[in-house]
Amino acid sequence: MPTARKLPSGKWFIQIRRKGFPSVPVSRPSKAECEKVARTIEHQMDLGSHHFMAPKAGELLLRQAFDRYFNCSQFNDKRATTKKAEVGKAVAILKHLGSYSLQNLCEERIAQYRDDRMLEKTRYEHPPSPNTIRLELALLAAVFKIARREWGIKLDNPLHHVSRPNCQGRRRDRRLEPHEEFHLLTILEAQSNRRLYFMLALILHCCVRPGEAAGFKKANIDTKKRRILLPRSDTKSKKPRYALLTPPALEIVELALKVSSKESPFLIGTRTKSGGWRPFDYSCSWSKTIDELANIGIGVPNLRVHDLRHEAISRLVEDTTLTDAQVTAITGHVDSTTMWSYRHLRSEPLLKLLDGQVQSTIVRHTFEDIYPESKVPEIDDDARIAELLGIGESRPLSEREKFELLQDEIDEILEISRDRKLSVIEEEKLDYLVRTKKLSAPK
Repeated sequence: MPTARKLPSGKWFIQIRRKGFPSVPVSRPSKAECEKVARTIEHQMDLGSHHFMAPKAGELLLRQAFDRYFNCSQFNDKRATTKKAEVGKAVAILKHLGSYSLQNLCEERIAQYRDDRMLEKTRYEHPPSPNTIRLELALLAAVFKIARREWGIKLDNPLHHVSRPNCQGRRRDRRLEPHEEFHLLTILEAQSNRRLYFMLALILHCCVRPGEAAGFKKANIDTKKRRILLPRSDTKSKKPRYALLTPPALEIVELALKVSSKESPFLIGTRTKSGGWRPFDYSCSWSKTIDELANIGIGVPNLRVHDLRHEAISRLVEDTTLTDAQVTAITGHVDSTTMWSYRHLRSEPLLKLLDGQVQSTIVRHTFEDIYPESKVPEIDDDARIAELLGIGESRPLSEREKFELLQDEIDEILEISRDRKLSVIEEEKLDYLVRTKKLSAPK
């Protein structure tokens, strides 16, 4: 062991040097204490268990731990959206706990943080959801786990003894109704830019995530084998898989390939300001579509794009005889337990199954399927128009007269819809009148 020497400050100092190890300085108030620490470090060097530059749990603040976490390989290997979400969650954690050291973050303080967050008002004037708080605690637990495993901090993870908020009652179970699907896809298919239509249709047919559908690359599409490769960088589970194309999905992909720009590497791409291409940004188009449906009296309340993936998986379970393992392989979930939270089975198919009448095909709903008591008339049937408008007799109508009468009748039905929900016949009448008015507009 090297000789201890006294510093001008009155402390004792020893510089430990061993071959194959960096030098380690030791400074203590007394000579005996300095030599004791030096012997301990030399013994750890002999055993190969000494961790250099490892901060103590009482010295490393949580704010510093997060800075180190955001520069480690585990964080950098995650998807860009995941990294952005974790940085946002860290803001709330550091606001309450950033000044504490890891050693002082006991179970009691973390439980108090959880309770305070459940009462705290966000910018939306309501507390964060239990799932948001659960994810924040999971991020905090990950930082403690990495600090113990890789940073040489010998400290138990206090998150193991803190209960998480109950999120069972807040899980999404929204199903897409047949009339909602009909109106949604009909409006999107009629638009000049059908990127959102292609994306939503592929989600319903292929059970993929919205981000995966928006980022399909042309180089990964194999129309002969009817599949699209999703590399590990594009999947949430970091495992490559194939999105399988049913016959309707294959038609949608072929149509999207025809109308897509030849310069874009993506099946449904968005041009950037710099002239490049990136996956389709569907958030703005989705909001405009929901507003457009609301303006014509067709509301789709509380519907999100990701709900279509729930709908697709639910249909896959209801209308096929695939096993859980097969469904999980199609959907890309890590295990069947995760996939079960996406299954929201209706009682009617289960009743048909009990009666031995279940259908094993996925049927695309038409207007007649939704409203079987009504039959849509031909657009150019003047007698039907006269009957709907209350003229009372069939007679030739001028283009101007037909247009004005249709507009008056549409305004009357829309006025009724503001006071109450329209009946099935009134919805059929409104749909017919709107389509007829477009064809009868004066030149």
